[in-house]
Amino acid sequence: MKKNLVKLISGRSVSLVPVCVLLNTIVLFYLSLASLFQGSLLIGIKDKPPPTLVELADGTSIRTKGIPHYSRSDETISLFVEQIAIMLFSVTGKTLDAQGNLIDDRGTTLNNGKKVTNVAKKATAALSTDFRADLLNEISSFTPQDIFSGGKSKLLLNISSPTRSPKPNGEGKWIVDLVASLHYYHNDVFVRAIPFNKQFYLRAVKPPSPSPLPLSPLEKEVYEIQKNGLQIYFIQDLPEAQIE
Repeated sequence: MKKNLVKLISGRSVSLVPVCVLLNTIVLFYLSLASLFQGSLLIGIKDKPPPTLVELADGTSIRTKGIPHYSRSDETISLFVEQIAIMLFSVTGKTLDAQGNLIDDRGTTLNNGKKVTNVAKKATAALSTDFRADLLNEISSFTPQDIFSGGKSKLLLNISSPTRSPKPNGEGKWIVDLVASLHYYHNDVFVRAIPFNKQFYLRAVKPPSPSPLPLSPLEKEVYEIQKNGLQIYFIQDLPEAQIE
């Protein structure tokens, strides 16, 4: 009996192929589940704005929440409007040369035959291209033309109060009310104040990328004007009802 049992066992052929196939199927199933899980994580990460790493003054780093590319702070918008308004509408007869020295502003002649200050011409880098020519023509209409040949008249834009908070006007667009006056001087003596209350229409634009090459003085000035990624596309008189 024992001999027959040994003979029976030794003569039996056992195949491991079905077992291997089963194990392989189980492993592939779990690998597929893992791949699906990782894929869902990657899709979730793709749809989230990338975190920004900021280095603090003490050398430590923190991650900040991403913000929309068209977002600008109220302070940035208001300061931008004030600086550009002063550059556009003040007429002092002076400007800075490439070395930062104060020199006479001989102005830029427009197609209408009149001049505007070189400072105003540079400030048009903050304006949309389809708006620049019309605004410069308007500025030339009240610019004392004798100032470019030694005249003693000048205009200084005086902002009466801090610029009002920007009002949203669509995605990446704002309206800023500026309550100001143009102070007219002759021979450095104040003559009169002219109300100059304006509404500025702005939009967010892509700021210029820093150039790896040295910039000319003019290119530097244009970069400084455009680096905040803001553009003025329209200016109009502020309605009387909105002037307090």
